[in-house]
Amino acid sequence: GDADLAVDRESEVAAQRAAAARGLAPRLLWSSLAEGIVASEWLPGRSWSREEAGTPQAIERVAAWLRALHATPPPAGLRRVDYLETLLFYCGRLEAARVPRGLLEAAQDWHAALGEPPRLALCHHDLHHSNVVDGGAEIRWVDWEYAGLGDPLMDLAGYVSYQQLDEDQAAE
Repeated sequence: GDADLAVDRESEVAAQRAAAARGLAPRLLWSSLAEGIVASEWLPGRSWSREEAGTPQAIERVAAWLRALHATPPPAGLRRVDYLETLLFYCGRLEAARVPRGLLEAAQDWHAALGEPPRLALCHHDLHHSNVVDGGAEIRWVDWEYAGLGDPLMDLAGYVSYQQLDEDQAAE
């Protein structure tokens, strides 16, 4: 269920609508927040493979897409996404023995060292290669349930991590 996955459907709908208005996501056709249902337009195109997502051409296209997304004015009602809070939430749902030793302490140290992000923006937070629809001339992203107001660098970090990019690809 949504509560188990830290999904906020109101934020999902607001984020996708804002992104769709800029041509970055499919249009929403219908939603029932009470039932957790969001119906989007069908987009012609295809998803990428992990290998394709790591090519210089794909990285360039994603960078342009992210610039446009992160420049989109955040809509009202958008939740604030903090990765430490999310990690604490997920770890709190596990048995203590299943949480890797030292993970929470390392994450808290990392979070404290970074401090507050220099800016917050509309972020997708789930830039997995299977969530892109490549229509040829443009790419759009689906699966907006983790979207929210966040640190744009976390979208980049998520893309690097999901695609398992090497150092050269990550630097690009």
